Amino acid sequence: MTMFAIFWSLFVLSLLGLYQTVSRRSLCAGLTIRYSWAWSVVAMLVCCVSILASYTTTGHAADWFPPRWQLGLQYLSAILLLTPAVCTLGARRPGVSAWQWFVVLPLVFVLAWPVLVQLTTSHGRGTIQLSGPAITGFALVTLMSISPGLGGAMTVPALLYLSAVLLTIWPLTGWPFFSVPAGQVAVIPLVISGQLTNRQLKNRYQQISLATSEIHRLNAVWGLLQDLYGVVWPQRMMDRMKQFQQAERWCGCLTAEGFRKTDGTAWTPQELESPVKSFRWVLQRFADSDWIDQYVPLIREESQLPG
Repeated sequence: MTMFAIFWSLFVLSLLGLYQTVSRRSLCAGLTIRYSWAWSVVAMLVCCVSILASYTTTGHAADWFPPRWQLGLQYLSAILLLTPAVCTLGARRPGVSAWQWFVVLPLVFVLAWPVLVQLTTSHGRGTIQLSGPAITGFALVTLMSISPGLGGAMTVPALLYLSAVLLTIWPLTGWPFFSVPAGQVAVIPLVISGQLTNRQLKNRYQQISLATSEIHRLNAVWGLLQDLYGVVWPQRMMDRMKQFQQAERWCGCLTAEGFRKTDGTAWTPQELESPVKSFRWVLQRFADSDWIDQYVPLIREESQLPG
């Protein structure tokens, strides 16, 4: 009875995680990060099915759905949990659509191949266990995809997400099991990570809507982009903006903390006009025109900034 209650509790949590992910759509609308959101929905769907399948592997149901197939499904969910972060690494136009077909999907196939071979050649007998090279490859992809989210406001959600991925794959490593089903318990840090992520992004959008000046809105938008894209693409944006700054001789620059003047004084509308135009141009690689017009409008000469 206790295991039954634990199972249904974890399944309800997985449905909550799916709802969190689906509700994140509006927070990613208009940005290339929406491709990552789509992969997140797929990953959470498979996680829900995997947890449901874990219950069918007990008792008579195990005759038509053997535990090894449930482990295979669980491993697929672990792979799919990596796809949003891998997708983010290619979330720049042009090429973001091709990235899904030529990078993300082949990666899923390559990582799934060792388990797929075991499932198709064992004829339903034995158990599934990843080899050393397979574990190493999965670990490298995990570090490569999750690490760009570390170091900023999304560090805690990223670490929780990482723990969920590791717990999901743990039963296939051959290492000692926990006293609870590690693959199913992974949904707990996954849901917490989703909750923290949604709250952080909503706070960013609220900061944008409540901004009292042009510079405050710009810096809030910049913070949102850093939360969504990690450290890789924002760094590329800063490098591109630095080239514009050197060519046009602005009195400030775009830093990790936002737009800052070299002398520490406040920006005037006239001083922001050229940086904003360049920032809008850079954002064309990551955002739709409507999104840019809404959140990074051109500076009007009559705009006033508080001193």
